[in-house]
Amino acid sequence: MMTPPDPTAPRVRPDPPPGASGAFVLGSRPAFFAELFDTTVRFSAVGIADNIGTVLTGGLAPMLASALLLWFDHSVTGVVVFIALMSALTVVTVAPARETRGAADPAEETAARLENLQTAP
Repeated sequence: MMTPPDPTAPRVRPDPPPGASGAFVLGSRPAFFAELFDTTVRFSAVGIADNIGTVLTGGLAPMLASALLLWFDHSVTGVVVFIALMSALTVVTVAPARETRGAADPAEETAARLENLQTAP
C-alpha cells in the first residue's frame, strides 16, 4: 500500500519549457551561425562554435555565478555585473557580423577563390 506524499516535503519539478525567449534564441541562432561561415567549412565550424559556446555558458556560468554569490556575501551584484559583461561581449562580437542578404552566393565565392588560387603563379 502506498503512503500519501508528505505535504511538507519540497516538490521537485522539471525545468519549465524555454517559452518565447528560448524560441527566439533557438530559432535565430542556427540561421545566424550558418551565415557566418563559408559553405566549405560551415558544418564543422557551426558545430565547433556552438558546442564550445554551450560548454562555456552552460557549464562554467552557473559555477561562476555561485562563486560570485559567495564572494559578494550573497548579494546578486556580482551576478548582475557578470551578466552585463557577458551581454556586452555578445554585442561586441555580434555587431561586426556581415549581412548576407543580397550578397553573392557563397558557393560561387568559394569557387572563384579556388580558381584564383589555382591560377596564381
